[in-house]
Amino acid sequence: MKIYRCNNIKLSGSVLLSLLVSFPWFFISYGGVLHGADSELVISFFTIAVSLFLFFVFVPHSSKVENTGYGNLYGKSTYWFVILCYLVVIVGKFILAYKYDFQLGKVRAQYFSAEGVNTVYFGFSYLGAFFSKVIVPLSLVLMIITTKEEKQQKILLCAFLISNVLVGGRFAIYQFVVILILNNIIANKILNKNILVIMLLLFFSFFLIANRLGVELLDSIVYLWEQVLNYHVIQIPLISHYLDFPVALGPFTGVESLIYNVLGNGSPETMVAEYLRNNEIYLNGAGPFNAFGTSLSFFFPALGVPFGTVTFLFSVFLHIGLLLIILKKNTLLVIKLYVFALYFSAFQPYIFTFQYYMLMLFFLLNFISIDIQKKNFKIIFKLN
Repeated sequence: MKIYRCNNIKLSGSVLLSLLVSFPWFFISYGGVLHGADSELVISFFTIAVSLFLFFVFVPHSSKVENTGYGNLYGKSTYWFVILCYLVVIVGKFILAYKYDFQLGKVRAQYFSAEGVNTVYFGFSYLGAFFSKVIVPLSLVLMIITTKEEKQQKILLCAFLISNVLVGGRFAIYQFVVILILNNIIANKILNKNILVIMLLLFFSFFLIANRLGVELLDSIVYLWEQVLNYHVIQIPLISHYLDFPVALGPFTGVESLIYNVLGNGSPETMVAEYLRNNEIYLNGAGPFNAFGTSLSFFFPALGVPFGTVTFLFSVFLHIGLLLIILKKNTLLVIKLYVFALYFSAFQPYIFTFQYYMLMLFFLLNFISIDIQKKNFKIIFKLN
């Protein structure tokens, strides 16, 4: 097996990672204060923010070796397979966008309708589910891990971005930017050409907003900054109605979803997502806002706010701790993955979903070497 050495992250990088992962949770707390929310919810999210900051400051960031390339399951063939899946979807989304003159607001509405399934996924809804529940988490792992397949990784990043932008997915730009920032911090290069890419993406997001709203570019810039602020402070007003949410099983929600789907029933995870999408609210004349219920939506309905908060943090730190023990030679990648997962769990329910568990599975598979001994007809799995 060939291994690639990497430098340990600097103290400044450790602090930046901690600031990054806790930033949206601090902002949510501010949003709660801004909108006069129940102090119990404000304290809950502030506690999460402080806990994440301290945990990621003090968790070991050393990584003696990073096992990539030869000896693991993700080589060029894996990257090209996922890229091909994205290209097929991109063609369908392009046809849909062309049909509606690239008015992305209309395109997005149709993408989530039966027409979207017919155009993009050949009329088979299960193909759409396979793409979102399997291919997307696999692609996120391939974009986050350290690999010698750098050219294929960059192509995949572009395919991921194009696939989402074609249907007006502004949030994909945000995910793309966070991945670039993470790559910079891990590489101990805070300032490089990626900053230019980030600035270009921000400008592109202005254009995207203008296209979806049918307004002038300057008006879209003003609107975007207002929306950016709202998307970071709206969570507590949304989740304050948690007593009306469908009840899920906290950290076991994703596993529960698998069982429900096998039995052909609607899972609590799906019901929570649908409830959040349909539960639109307006604040200070702005909106409507929906969906941004955070991963606490899986905890508060069943456990309440105080115990739900403690259970959420315990479950998160338990998962991270187990992975750090199992992958002690690859702690940086574990931290990088969880910074990404926890960052976006502050917006929509993500961590502990079925997609999250698929993400963890594909992440672990990256460190498994398969040694086929033909003479003895044995297949040996070894965790690097």
